[in-house]
Amino acid sequence: MRRSFCRRTGRRGRPAVKVFLLRTGSVDCALDAGVVDQVLEAPPLFRLPQVPGAFFGVCLVDRVPVAVLRPGAPGPESTQVSYLVVLLTPLGRVGLPVSALPQVVEAQSTEGPEAAGPPADWQAGWIEHRGARWPLLDIGRLIPAPCS
Repeated sequence: MRRSFCRRTGRRGRPAVKVFLLRTGSVDCALDAGVVDQVLEAPPLFRLPQVPGAFFGVCLVDRVPVAVLRPGAPGPESTQVSYLVVLLTPLGRVGLPVSALPQVVEAQSTEGPEAAGPPADWQAGWIEHRGARWPLLDIGRLIPAPCS
């Protein structure tokens, strides 16, 4: 079941969005709540040989294998994995390992020159919450394109 992406107008006329604030490895980022299927305490991860570089292996979620991104993605590899955020993507469910329980908040989307700063290749924009700016993670940019 896909959860809805909540939008309404917030302060200064910018759209308010529902996001997860999380830490993956050494990177703090925001994630659109509409792509989150569930958050689990870190299940056992099974490393698989010859998986694409972005992936670590798989885990079982409700007895179904779920591809798990490399711990620390989008930043450097990490051993700090306490939770797994299961995401809904066009390729199916994908697990994003995180080091702390994500916080769900309503934040402001920032756009234009006030959001200055070079975006990372995995970033879809900026989110502002309580005066702090968070890069908005675009999970599609972390997942390798399917082989044709």
